[in-house]
Amino acid sequence: MKIKRWDSLPIPITINDSNWQPVDITGCTLYFTVKKTVWWESNDDEAIIKKDVSTHTDPTQWLTIISLTSEDTDQQIWSYYREIQLKFANWDILSSQNGVLTIIQDITKRS
Repeated sequence: MKIKRWDSLPIPITINDSNWQPVDITGCTLYFTVKKTVWWESNDDEAIIKKDVSTHTDPTQWLTIISLTSEDTDQQIWSYYREIQLKFANWDILSSQNGVLTIIQDITKRS
C-alpha cells in the first residue's frame, strides 16, 4: 500500500471469510495500526497512525472505510508496518492484512 505524504483519503476495506463470503461486522471495531518497528514488546503507544472504526459503511457485507487525514499521512517518507485487526462484539479477534504502508513524496507543491 502506497500513500502520498499529506494526502487525505478514504481506504475502503472488504474482508471475506475463508470461503470468500462477506461476514457481518455489526458491532465490530476495526483497528488500523501503522508502526515504524515491530517487536514482541511494542505497544500501540508507539504507532504513528492509529484508527478505530466502529461505524461501518455496510456491516452485513463487511464493508468499512478507514479515513486518513493529512495529519495522519504527515510522516517521514519511508516504509512502515501496518495491520488491520477486527474485534467482534463477543471479543473474538481477527488480525488480517498485515503488510507495508509506504509514504511517498508528493510532487505538486502549488496551493
